[in-house]
Amino acid sequence: MTKHKFAGKALLLLVVLMVAAAGTIKADDGQRSDLESMRRQVDLLQRAFAPKTPQEAVEKWAAAVKARNGAAQFAVLSPRLRQNLQSEFEALMWVTGTSSPWVDHYAIVGERALAETELEYILQFTLATSAGPAGTYTVELTVSQDPEGYFITRIHSEIDGLFPSARAEQQDRTAAGRANLECRVDPLPADNLIENPWFRIGDQPSLAGWVEATPGPGGWTASQKQGNPTPDDVIGTAARISTGRGDMRTGWTVDPGVDAALYQIVAADPAKRTLKFDMFWVAHTINPAKVTVFGGDSEKGPWTELWQPFYQVYTQVIRPESKMGNELWRYYSSTTDLATITLDRGYPFYKVEISGNLPDEKGGLKITGVYFTVCD
Repeated sequence: MTKHKFAGKALLLLVVLMVAAAGTIKADDGQRSDLESMRRQVDLLQRAFAPKTPQEAVEKWAAAVKARNGAAQFAVLSPRLRQNLQSEFEALMWVTGTSSPWVDHYAIVGERALAETELEYILQFTLATSAGPAGTYTVELTVSQDPEGYFITRIHSEIDGLFPSARAEQQDRTAAGRANLECRVDPLPADNLIENPWFRIGDQPSLAGWVEATPGPGGWTASQKQGNPTPDDVIGTAARISTGRGDMRTGWTVDPGVDAALYQIVAADPAKRTLKFDMFWVAHTINPAKVTVFGGDSEKGPWTELWQPFYQVYTQVIRPESKMGNELWRYYSSTTDLATITLDRGYPFYKVEISGNLPDEKGGLKITGVYFTVCD
């Protein structure tokens, strides 16, 4: 029997006995010994189901959300969080979520240590309906260790209806802290030629309008996280590459040493010869990150390399004292300015290519708010 099959059967057994316990409690309410025996049985099953690693806690919870299984979600929560959320689970009869939209798939996209025995994970849930995709949403989980294993102590989510999370109680705290976390920036100039410069459609992260051109597996992906630059009330979105973190390479999008490329072709007035470029960016290690602008007489090329308005190399990770993402964005983006060049001739089409080569296991690069224009 494989590990996954065993875990699945253990989960099924736990849920069946928890439901049976609930039925026995109702049927034999007057029989105190039976009630206590069943409670003890459920308690021991929950202990046996206790995750042995923080990632196991996250995986079990996320799988239970996808399966709409409230009992399995409840089993990996900390005692305090169980107490806070038990009434919500009971009101739902332990069946969470909705029949539509449903969770199509999920992924762990971020991980960081908060303390020696406490970690924070970022998950993305992709929803679907019978009509097709229904958006991607971010959930933050805090996992802490106690003598019996690892348990979820905090759930922060912008999603309503998929799972109990005490979200109503969190809203005031979230609103109060959002100003400290967000990176609000000015809107881009109206003459920007780039389609989807913030890497989003509506309020969801997306690479629409861009061409992902990384050779081999992996490459650029769209992400959404509090702290990414945003010109409005939408949680900040960006395009990112990362070699992943930890033994599981959490958040991986591309291997070290690969030239990950993302480009867009824009039309312009060939009578105009002055080009301008700027963007928001943040990095871990990168060697190099560069932007190359090509010109062509057709949207299919051939292309002539014209200009490199952005070129950066960082072999050491720089972290602000606050360790907050918005401060990282502000630091790196402040080191580059609007770049301008006037060409000998203009072109009817330009190819704006953004590429990055991550040198090691600490490699990472995120970009957003891409601005490119052609003017007199």
